[in-house]
Amino acid sequence: MTKTMTSEEPLADRQSRQFSVPVANMRAGWAIAHIDAFRELLPELIRFHDSLDAGNGGASLTPTLLRARVMEIIDAINDKTKARWEEYIRLAALLPMEGETLREAGLPDHITYDPAKGIPFLTWKTEVDGPMASWRQIHINILEDTSGQPFVLTPPFRPISIDCLPKQVVRIQITDPVHAAAAAVDEVITSALGDLLRARSAVSARDNWVRMRMVSNFYTAIAQGRIKDMALDDFKDWVISLPEKISILNAPAEIARHGSSAVMIQVLAMRTVASFIGDCLDRAEQEPENTTQEMRVSQVIDEMQTYAKRITARTNSYNELLITEQGLNLRDYIIQMVNRPAPRGTPFIALVPKSLAEENPVAELNRATG
Repeated sequence: MTKTMTSEEPLADRQSRQFSVPVANMRAGWAIAHIDAFRELLPELIRFHDSLDAGNGGASLTPTLLRARVMEIIDAINDKTKARWEEYIRLAALLPMEGETLREAGLPDHITYDPAKGIPFLTWKTEVDGPMASWRQIHINILEDTSGQPFVLTPPFRPISIDCLPKQVVRIQITDPVHAAAAAVDEVITSALGDLLRARSAVSARDNWVRMRMVSNFYTAIAQGRIKDMALDDFKDWVISLPEKISILNAPAEIARHGSSAVMIQVLAMRTVASFIGDCLDRAEQEPENTTQEMRVSQVIDEMQTYAKRITARTNSYNELLITEQGLNLRDYIIQMVNRPAPRGTPFIALVPKSLAEENPVAELNRATG
């Protein structure tokens, strides 16, 4: 039986509805994020406005009471800011110790958006001098190509603050230069490969090729500049004696032979990987069977992945041997190489107890998925 709806009955489709529109790019997201931030402030300001008269029987607030209520708003804003900062740390930190480094650094002094590069930047004001100052400048570089999309380079040798490491973290100093060199090469090739793989699916084969060449040139320029700076720090007219080129096949031993310090080992690792990527590009161009740019890109990626797996396995074997010598159980820890302790120091292995890592499941997930 069909029921006839009377005018007094509510219509079935009179209900709250919503629709969502995705924010498609970072620049638009930056604007929306500000709207969201301002909206978070409004409830506090509205409550303050409403309390001006209601809380004092219509009379004017005394300066003391007014200051107290303003401080309540400031405290509420600070609490929200700290909560968002903690959320960022959970999402950005690959390991608990990296999260502790960010917490130690505190909120950045400036948060800016660069429309040309298409990404936000966090900036801290720090006072550094000597080699540390110039080395810290290697953070991000962008190459704009025909895709119109920025290319972000992840800097190798991310600084890890020694002072803010959790007490549960076990530190094992690396004393073998070959071990240190293997770890340095591993970090550079992993960083470069990660950047190229992220870009590969986003842009054309032609633009991928441009980015590969850019990575090689970037690392070469950084290494050459750093070697020049180091020469100026030593005796007058002293010339650093280095081989023109270090073969990737025996890179750890060669780098250890010529690297007089932890920083020099890292510089030579960058120069060696840069040369290796350049050689991969040349071989891919000279291969007759590579008839398309995509085939050339694939060959370079395959060569880099093959070597990355090999050097990672070698570094892991050094690490495991050193850890076993200390009588520790590998199954109880997550292993992280610290090639660049801050403010200074030689490389070491950081053993993060799995129980500590489990306290931050998001960081653990990021670490596992790499």
